[in-house]
Amino acid sequence: MGLKPVGLVFLAVVAAGQSPPALPEGPGKELVEAVCTACHTLDRVVAKRATKAEWQDKVLEMLQEDPDITQQERAQIAVYLAKNFPPKAAIRRVSMKKAPAVRPLTRASY
Repeated sequence: MGLKPVGLVFLAVVAAGQSPPALPEGPGKELVEAVCTACHTLDRVVAKRATKAEWQDKVLEMLQEDPDITQQERAQIAVYLAKNFPPKAAIRRVSMKKAPAVRPLTRASY
């Protein structure tokens, strides 16, 4: 069996010697580094974007069977992730009411 494409990409990154991304400073950083990287790479952590409620759900899901992580620590992880990795901004749409007027084509215009 050969390597799957994802495995090849992982090996290429490791072979290139790229270091993991640095997390932003702030309360909860050390917890995220210690707790989340027990199962995930920091690349995976920083790639996800979510609201505070979504991060709370994800932290609960990931740590539901880990009695060593207190509720306060879980909350601190969720707050840190929500502050530093919020959802990507929605694409701004141009309102048709504010869009510039377009002159219809006539035979004389082309």
